[in-house]
Amino acid sequence: MLAGPDAPAAFIPLDKYAQRMALKKAWPAFPQPEFRFFASPLSILDAKEALIYPCVVKPVDGGGGLGIWLIERAEQLCSVVNKLVQTMNYGGRGFSGFIVESGLSGDEFSLQGVVHQGHPQALTCCQKVIERHRDADGCISFCESGHVALAAVALPPSFTRLMAFCCETFGYRQGAFHIDFILVNGIPHFLEMGFRLSGMGVATLVQEATGIDWAEVTFGLEAGAVLPAFAFTAPRAVGQLRLRQPAQLQAAERWIDQHQQGQLIPTLRLPTLQVSPRSSLYADLTRHAGILATFCLTAAAREPILAAFHQVIAAQPAAAGRNIVCAE
Repeated sequence: MLAGPDAPAAFIPLDKYAQRMALKKAWPAFPQPEFRFFASPLSILDAKEALIYPCVVKPVDGGGGLGIWLIERAEQLCSVVNKLVQTMNYGGRGFSGFIVESGLSGDEFSLQGVVHQGHPQALTCCQKVIERHRDADGCISFCESGHVALAAVALPPSFTRLMAFCCETFGYRQGAFHIDFILVNGIPHFLEMGFRLSGMGVATLVQEATGIDWAEVTFGLEAGAVLPAFAFTAPRAVGQLRLRQPAQLQAAERWIDQHQQGQLIPTLRLPTLQVSPRSSLYADLTRHAGILATFCLTAAAREPILAAFHQVIAAQPAAAGRNIVCAE
């Protein structure tokens, strides 16, 4: 379809910084963290005295939490910069730039949906389960360990406005999307948008929460089909939590045994690979490998699932170390 003479102009996805700038240009007061762009980690260090703490450093073209650090005070910046200098992007590439943004405190959410002829349709709204890991230098990194999904049958109006404004501003007219945002004092603040299906089992979560095959709908649109009239299944909350520590796995097993609910889905067992930090596969293996199992739980509402997930996570304090095995 892209190669034909009648093919439309190709959509070019924007990186994190370009998304932020497009939103700021379209609506200067649009809720998002304050941010600045830096071409390299060392240039961030030069701005040490000008930054406002706490702040978050993130690559503009990374993913899965790779290279994202929370800096609580200026004394930690040098250590974080040293780590970023040594961090390669997936596939062994370098990062094309970084943003430093103000640290916001709130619950993180994401919307999953599709766009057809410029009209977005949300399928699910997920609340995220975020793990923080403090390393030996006291620096904090993040992992998205889990999601709890609800069918998007009655989204808050502010969530719907965020979705529509992002799709319009970025010129996204067809395909799958997911939008990440953080809720601060009841106001959704934009974090980033992905122009694709979500990874790490979220597509399966969408189907379980809605009865809709997100991937099938997306590829149908690409093949020229019209957007179907969605009929959501009976509303329920569905959660997935990826377990990385043995103590977390044991806590999940105890919780299932005590409550007679939920299930553990084992991961595919692959041989352990020892790779150099300079290997092109190093980021992929340290960020997306090593999950022991996925804890799946269904309930009538989101809150009991979140409570169970946080209880399981608390069973294993974050271990200090250089390489935290982490998922998206």
